Amino acid sequence: MSSHLISVDLFSYVDGTIQQPPPELTAANDLPIPNPQYLHWLKLNHSIRAALLATMTPEIMLEVYDILPAYNIWSTIRRRFLQSTMARELELRDRLLTLRLTNQSMESYLRDIKSIADQLAAIGKSIPVSELVLYTLRGLPRSYDMLVTTLSYATADASFDQVRANLLNFEQRLKHIANEPSDISTTALYSSAPSFRSKGRSVLSFFL
Repeated sequence: MSSHLISVDLFSYVDGTIQQPPPELTAANDLPIPNPQYLHWLKLNHSIRAALLATMTPEIMLEVYDILPAYNIWSTIRRRFLQSTMARELELRDRLLTLRLTNQSMESYLRDIKSIADQLAAIGKSIPVSELVLYTLRGLPRSYDMLVTTLSYATADASFDQVRANLLNFEQRLKHIANEPSDISTTALYSSAPSFRSKGRSVLSFFL
C-alpha cells in the first residue's frame, strides 16, 4: 500500500506531510465561503480511505471504518501492527533461543532455524548471520561440542551456508564413527572439524 500511494503521489496524505486545510475561507464581504483546497483534500482522503479499507480484514476494518482523515487511519493501523510485530519478533526469537537438535536430522534442524530467520526478515527484523550461527550452535547436543568450540571462534564473515556444510559433514562423521569399533580415537572425529580460529574470546559465551 505504501508503494501504491507513493506511485500516485498520495503518500503525503497518510504520513502527515499534508495537513487538513480549513473548511472555509473568509470572503471580501467577511462572509464564509467553502475552501476549494479543503474540498480537494476531502475528496482525496475519501479515495485513500476506500483503498485502505478494501485491503483490510473485517476485524481490522471495525477499528477504523469510521475514522477520517486517512492519516488517522494509517496511524491507527501502524500502531496496531507495530504491537503485533513486536510480539511476533519476541515469539520468533524465543523459538530460536529454545530450538534444539534432538531426534530430527541436522537437515531438518537447520531448515527450522532458517525458516525462523526468514520469518524475522519478513517482518523487518532481520538478524545478522553471525547471530544466527550462534543460535544454531547453541541448540546442538554435547556430541557436537568439539565442532561448537571450533565454530564459535569462526571468522565474523563466515556464511550460514558454510556453517551448514560443516554441520552436515560432522553429522555424517558421527554416524560413521557410531558404526566403527568402540576403540576409535576421538582424535579422528576432531580432525574432521573445520579449523576456524580467532584471537578474540568466543562470542558463543554470550548465549550460554
